[in-house]
Amino acid sequence: MSRKARINWATDVDWSMETKDIGKKFGYSTPCVSTMRRRYAPHTIGVRKWEHIDWSLSIPELMEQTGLSKTRLYGARAAYAPDRHCARHPEEVWDAVDWTMPRSVIAYQLGVTVPAVARQYKKRLAAGLIPPRDKADQS
Repeated sequence: MSRKARINWATDVDWSMETKDIGKKFGYSTPCVSTMRRRYAPHTIGVRKWEHIDWSLSIPELMEQTGLSKTRLYGARAAYAPDRHCARHPEEVWDAVDWTMPRSVIAYQLGVTVPAVARQYKKRLAAGLIPPRDKADQS
């Protein structure tokens, strides 16, 4: 029985190919090639799955088209189409907030959680966009 030729996984493999095709080409099992892909080319894992997605569609349309969950699609959009990923509220909305009001009131008005308001407050305070307020007003 002959031994498999040793290959340099970092340079000899075309990682744009599918894992099973790389295995057939070099005579290695798919699990072995998957392990080497994770080690030498992690940036190629899962990319092909998202290439055919039309990110100009809304999340509900993508859910219907792909059968994936809203959470999974939001995460994929952030990773593979960051120009299409947007926050729940644009910066203009947060810039218009009256930061003298209690955080719970701001959260209720915007439909977000109190910790989300606290994060935005700290972000704007650190940037010097708003003045600090008294501890008593932070409820």
